[in-house]
Amino acid sequence: MEKPLKLKVACDCKDGNGESSCCSKDKKCRRPINIIFRVICGLIFITAATLVLLNIFGAITLTVNIGILVAILTLGIVAIYSAFHFFWGGLFFLSAAIVTIMNANGLVFDLDGQAIGNLYIAAALLTVAFHVIFRKRIFPHSRDADANFGATVKYFEDELDTATLDCNFGSVKAYFENAKPKNGEATIKLDCNFGGIELYIPKTWRVIDKTHSSFAGVEEKNHPAPTKDSPTLTLTGEINFGGLTIIYV
Repeated sequence: MEKPLKLKVACDCKDGNGESSCCSKDKKCRRPINIIFRVICGLIFITAATLVLLNIFGAITLTVNIGILVAILTLGIVAIYSAFHFFWGGLFFLSAAIVTIMNANGLVFDLDGQAIGNLYIAAALLTVAFHVIFRKRIFPHSRDADANFGATVKYFEDELDTATLDCNFGSVKAYFENAKPKNGEATIKLDCNFGGIELYIPKTWRVIDKTHSSFAGVEEKNHPAPTKDSPTLTLTGEINFGGLTIIYV
């Protein structure tokens, strides 16, 4: 069974008794990985600003257009962000895009069209390989539906509190027509990477989307008709290089 890659997390927030409160829902903790990312981003932009200023005052002469430099730096930062958050597609495809831009402007390399195409094929292969080996699970414990390189259909019935759907290089269809949210509230946790999830939700439910997405989209089909007494369904988790479709029935 695949185990999640764990990172040690330090907490710098304390409660009123001076003890760590990382598990508190009302407090936010700063993770070392996010601090490192912010520092790297800051240093990159400081370096870029320094180069621009030195160029203005004649200390150095930049051979690259400022717009191209900013584009490369921006793509590089997003690629680094992707690596820190295990978005391997973002890392490799954006890296390929950086090489393409640099090659087109004669900065480095001298690649022809076929070589550039093969570069993106390599990025796709590396994305799949790294995702399989170093995959981060947002919800590492039990899952109600799990689709990896395949398709899964799941029917939820009776009382519903929390449902966890995991989709990677595959598709999940989940039907909630016969489910009843516990005490009028329920949560669906999503972890979707390079795949698609379809949720069939009663149109009388009120849906709150709190998912985070990267290179992904959320689509709603049909029109909901909630009332003031309608149960509430909250969607959480991440969707990366995939899609979520909410179908009201």
